[in-house]
Amino acid sequence: MANMFNEYKKYVENSSEEEIRKETISWLENTRSSGGFAGFDEEEMNFEELTDDEIYWYFEEWVFPDKFNNGDF
Repeated sequence: MANMFNEYKKYVENSSEEEIRKETISWLENTRSSGGFAGFDEEEMNFEELTDDEIYWYFEEWVFPDKFNNGDF
């Protein structure tokens, strides 16, 4: 799991906020298209309309979940 944490740190250090936003939206759209959000609000959500804070939340909680965002796992 430490490798996932290192990948997270590397990605954040080497990516702009706009790149993280774009990749997070892409991840969300791909997850939706594969049925991952069936029955949830995200199933109908326009991800482009999310605020930067909302995108950051999805990035931290879904793309790189909290358990991967620290070195204590």
